[in-house]
Amino acid sequence: MAATEARDRPYARMLDGRYQLIRSLSQMHENMQAPVLLAYDHLGKDGTGMYVAIKGIVDLFASLAKAKRILRELKFSVRLSGHPDLMYLENLLVPWDESTFTGIFMVFKLMRCDLSTRLAEGVAVAQAEAYGIAQQKGKGCGQKVGKPITGRLVKRWMFELLTGLAFMHGSGVLHRDIKPANLLVDEEDRLRISDMGLARADIRREEDFAYMWTSHVVSRSYRAPELFLRRDLAPEASDHVSPPSSPRPAVSDASPSSVVPDVPPRPGAAPSAYPPFSSYSPAIDVWSAGAVFAETLTGRVLIPAGLPVKEQLRAVLSFSGTPKRPDWCEGGGLSSPTMKRYLESLPYYHGMDKQGCFPGVSVEGTDLLDQLLAFDPRDRVSAADALRHPYFNSVRNEYLGRPRPMALNPKDFEFELREPSADELTKLRQEILQEIKAFRKRNGKGPGGVGASPQALSRVSLAGTTLPPRPTHDESAAKAVESHQFLRGDSVPVEKMGSMQLGDDPPSPQ
Repeated sequence: MAATEARDRPYARMLDGRYQLIRSLSQMHENMQAPVLLAYDHLGKDGTGMYVAIKGIVDLFASLAKAKRILRELKFSVRLSGHPDLMYLENLLVPWDESTFTGIFMVFKLMRCDLSTRLAEGVAVAQAEAYGIAQQKGKGCGQKVGKPITGRLVKRWMFELLTGLAFMHGSGVLHRDIKPANLLVDEEDRLRISDMGLARADIRREEDFAYMWTSHVVSRSYRAPELFLRRDLAPEASDHVSPPSSPRPAVSDASPSSVVPDVPPRPGAAPSAYPPFSSYSPAIDVWSAGAVFAETLTGRVLIPAGLPVKEQLRAVLSFSGTPKRPDWCEGGGLSSPTMKRYLESLPYYHGMDKQGCFPGVSVEGTDLLDQLLAFDPRDRVSAADALRHPYFNSVRNEYLGRPRPMALNPKDFEFELREPSADELTKLRQEILQEIKAFRKRNGKGPGGVGASPQALSRVSLAGTTLPPRPTHDESAAKAVESHQFLRGDSVPVEKMGSMQLGDDPPSPQ
């Protein structure tokens, strides 16, 4: 019995003979299918050891859709991870049984926390600062809580986010799920884009498959308005959303893979490299980036979570303003008849005064925000063009020599287009295994190793560690969040948050 307990303790379990499991970095629940684990790599950093994050994907072949999604995420993670603004894939572990495995392990660079938690920490710091000033204790109270958020830091985050998106879009890839929970920051506050599970490659040139391009992606607060335009606004149409799962308010649709029938394109419409029967283009990621930008400036979600479709569109239009194009209600020929009638019935919106909404932000910053959050995707700036905006003049030289976009091989994504057969899951199993082994061979990690059964992850209590204590993952940020008023709803007004310095702070001395 004692031997069994010792074997099941997480810090006694090893993966590939080198990774020592410590605890979960995810909120564990019975339906979790991809827990993220804190682990110690005994061979990392030239054998001196390093902390890593291991994503353990379980029940991989529960459905054909999930198996394809994981294979897709594998391919994107392998091919795009060399960019400094995308999550770096350290290793892939060969499954413990190549013929019957039902899960895989992906090893990533360990980051401090996600942007959602980091913003909450910044708000907690600002509240402590404002409280100290109100109590006549002077400035500096916020520094005892956590790391503040400054205008220059926001500018760096946005440049890194847009640089990563420009690389992905130039490579023919849409992320489709840009939100603070999928943007990770390290100890130096450098941002990386993570979670390629909903990404798609531009590999279609003729017919498209509707199930691959649904509007039910990305939390609603970060969803581009054109993805709503196909909706039928009949009174009986449902508009349900699921509860939030982030440290800060964020709501996702209950069914991320649900299919909404597409509307045929407008006759004579210009051809697009992206699906001919959907609203998809790189502009959806740009909109999400704009929503993230607005959130970093105030610490608050731009569009409240959980709004019905009509209210969400009104909120977006009241913020961005009614487009000047006469055919904007048609959504490029994609608006459903009921949606078009609804949009035509709305009053003209002038748009909010961005200088008033974001006090302290420069004119260049609010101009970029307007370009990122244009309601009509035809008026929205691209990620590559946004990087040339004057708002980034003071930080651009810090990011010279970024990799150029790469050309993906369409043959690597043929599994997306083939008709499913009776043995499709077997084929996908072999392709996943081949992808893992090819990665290990290219990166000099050998043909394989001693793995572990992912099924055991749901049965093991992941807590405790025997390794030397040190700050890991989001512990310090989470403590700041939990210890202050932000999560309890008793927050300080944005205009009184003295330590959220929205203007540029001077660059640090060289």
